[in-house]
Amino acid sequence: MSGTDDIGFPTSSSDLEAYNELEAYLESTETASPSPASFALPTQSVVRTEPSAEEGSQPVTTRPEPPTNFPAILMPKTGIASGPAVWEEIKDSNETSKINRSMKAGLVKKSRYLQPVDVIIPFAGSEATSANEEYLVEDERPTGMLARQITTATRIQNCIGTVHLSDGSKRPIGISVVSTLSDDDHTKQVALIALQSNQLKAAVKAATKNRSSASGPLRPALTDGTGRISMLTAGEGITLSTMRTGKVGGGKSVTAYALTSPRDSIDRQLRQGRYMEQLLEASENPIVLPLVMSIGGTSFDAYLVMLEAPGQNFPAGAFQYITTTPQDRLPFDVAVAASRKKLESLAALTCIDSGDSINDVPVVLLNMGEEANAKFVESEHLRLVMEAYSGLQPAMTYDRSDVVVKLEEHSRALGKGCNEAKLFITDEEHPKGGERLKIQHRDVYLAHATQMNRGKITRLGNGQDNEAQLESVFQNLTKRSFAQVYGRGAGEILLSDNPLHRQKIKMAQIVVYIPDDLEIGMRKESLRRLQNSMTQGLANVLGTDYPLPQFATIYRVPMTKDEQPIVAVRLLTHTKDCVDLLMADTPEFFERILTGLSIQEKKDNKRGRTKMLENKIWRTEIASLESPRHRGIPFFKKWAAILKTLVNRAYKKGWRPERKDAWGNGLLGGKGD
Repeated sequence: MSGTDDIGFPTSSSDLEAYNELEAYLESTETASPSPASFALPTQSVVRTEPSAEEGSQPVTTRPEPPTNFPAILMPKTGIASGPAVWEEIKDSNETSKINRSMKAGLVKKSRYLQPVDVIIPFAGSEATSANEEYLVEDERPTGMLARQITTATRIQNCIGTVHLSDGSKRPIGISVVSTLSDDDHTKQVALIALQSNQLKAAVKAATKNRSSASGPLRPALTDGTGRISMLTAGEGITLSTMRTGKVGGGKSVTAYALTSPRDSIDRQLRQGRYMEQLLEASENPIVLPLVMSIGGTSFDAYLVMLEAPGQNFPAGAFQYITTTPQDRLPFDVAVAASRKKLESLAALTCIDSGDSINDVPVVLLNMGEEANAKFVESEHLRLVMEAYSGLQPAMTYDRSDVVVKLEEHSRALGKGCNEAKLFITDEEHPKGGERLKIQHRDVYLAHATQMNRGKITRLGNGQDNEAQLESVFQNLTKRSFAQVYGRGAGEILLSDNPLHRQKIKMAQIVVYIPDDLEIGMRKESLRRLQNSMTQGLANVLGTDYPLPQFATIYRVPMTKDEQPIVAVRLLTHTKDCVDLLMADTPEFFERILTGLSIQEKKDNKRGRTKMLENKIWRTEIASLESPRHRGIPFFKKWAAILKTLVNRAYKKGWRPERKDAWGNGLLGGKGD
């Protein structure tokens, strides 16, 4: 393009003057939105431009190409937003000024430079980020990590609309989706050659349809010291941050910590996180949501960063979602190792005192590999942002502060705060009594969601259908929730064991998201019928011998015509009960393995030596956490201590190692107080 730089901006001084005169004339005929006062933009020095035709037509651009030998940020060559875009080096001495200047430029040229950030939504690991998903467009819906994240950010922007600032100006809400990835996943997603693939471009183009903010190409905006992309923008108010651990893979076993410390990964992410913190500091109402993660090594590196990062204050009513593979869907050859890692992860997440800001956020296990569960987590993020920016309230019965109080009441009476959540320990001096050892600091829920068509919801609200028509729905929701910790190899038999379900459930919350334009959502009587049908339907599924404490919350949120209502259940349980179920579900934990027998010994009919393999692996992994290389990570010492407690509880001395009363509550003769 003659007379322009590589992204369509005039380069010659005469062309630039003519371009600016045209812009000034156009601005004189329209009302421009004022810029936020916190940036104090001098209006006489601002050249307001929109994307060129060439730039705007491209869903992805990597021009100008970033340097590879120093950390850099995309900046305007001159002034606030004048001249071509160039890469400038970031140093410790200038990072604040560079970030602020790029963000000022981004307010003017909304498709090119860093964008304001009001909300941070963090993900970690291949499963939670969808980094292992191919880029496609299926039924007009994009798949693949970056495309899905743009879709989520666009949905939140469309629902919130503009943010009104204290100086009277307004702009679209700034959404940043942060992904923590292993180096191989990072290369697969944001290497320059990956960003140029036609599949990615098609998915990104589909993801940006019908957005309310100014569109713009997906483009690199910030790189690290090796030229790897650490931040991209995707039009007005959308930022995608990609943090890398510096490791080739994540690591599926705790034993991996014997070979390498996560200290370098933690420090690397904390350094990268400084840039995002600076962007967030400019927001008048900043929100950071809890990390969505799996149970692999990459996810736990990110979790350790969350524990060490400053100012971790999460919105009231937030949950931390952990995606795991259900027990009955684990491949046979890895089922034991996966169950062990799930148990270890649950102990790390719920049994270590990490301070009130973390302890007050419940942990929820669910399978985000299923579309309805992923959509439920996205709706939960939307709910928290709408509560903060739009004043969203439950449709009836409670307001949002009541929901938080109700959850806290159940936590204290039935969750982590009750005696039954503690380990009951007996000894020779207390054969009929014993002491209780507190191990749980965070509540834990098992969850599953389903999409229900609008007609079904309408019939329930109008009274044409009732709880009887919901029996199969709640049977499936309950079974799939329990499959997170129980049901391997048992199929529908044990997963349908309703008495067992009831014994392990302390409380159930039903969460329903319906379109805000659905007619029954505008009538209290219809909402009451819908809510009663839901709660009674779940109670019927779990039996009536013992009443189940439960409550339902219904939210009306904006949905497109092709989006369906979501019904989810969150079942409150105890860490001790999850360990009990996982131990019962994995008999290999207590099997003896033949370790050696010579030919002569076999001829002599000798008995070979055996070893409790899983017991030995447990001890080896605990030793890995206690390695001197982890002295700078106090979390590992606490993790090893709680695993020792649980393993010593599970195994007893002698040839029959399984402790049958390990997870009981001290009930005598099958009955107790």
